[in-house]
Amino acid sequence: MALRVAFSKVFHVALLPVAVACLGAAGASADDLGGEEVDVPPPATAAEAPEPAAPDQPWKPAWTPVQLSIAPPVQIINSDASVYGLRVNAPYGRQQGVTGIDVGGFNRVDGALLGLQAGLINSAKGQVRGAQLGFVNWSGGDFAGFQAGVFNVIEKQAGAGQIGLANRAKDLKGVQIGLVNLTKSLKGVQIGAINYIKSRETAPFLPVLNVGW
Repeated sequence: MALRVAFSKVFHVALLPVAVACLGAAGASADDLGGEEVDVPPPATAAEAPEPAAPDQPWKPAWTPVQLSIAPPVQIINSDASVYGLRVNAPYGRQQGVTGIDVGGFNRVDGALLGLQAGLINSAKGQVRGAQLGFVNWSGGDFAGFQAGVFNVIEKQAGAGQIGLANRAKDLKGVQIGLVNLTKSLKGVQIGAINYIKSRETAPFLPVLNVGW
């Protein structure tokens, strides 16, 4: 009993003031923290949420050394590119331009052709510098070179030779050899069963041989 009384006196005299002081300091710290206002940003709404990045556009090269086409768009490179080298069309291909060799079933060039085009049907909308060999050969631009086939057509000025069953050219400087040869103007020779020069006023039609100058 005497020991309990002694411990109680020591607590009240020595430890109680320390405990009170510690509690007071803790209360002051809590007041300090509680007195400050902390801004918490509201959650982002659906309208404020960032939009997902747009996917990258597909890569479309301007040219290629090799092209293999079954029929657009089933091909290695897009049709807007130009080929500098070899193009194989099995059976159909369309390209902006070809410089080199163009072979297949139906070979179509929307621009210029510089080189050789060989196939069942050959078509070049722009200028041609080279040769077209096939069943049907068509050039929509100025032509410098050679056409050989069953039907050969040059829509604009030509410094060329045409050999086929039927040949037609607009303004030709060169030679036409075939069953039927037609031209608007000619500086050269026509050899065939039917030879016709539209711009000639006297004897525009002559069989076998027709010469223009």
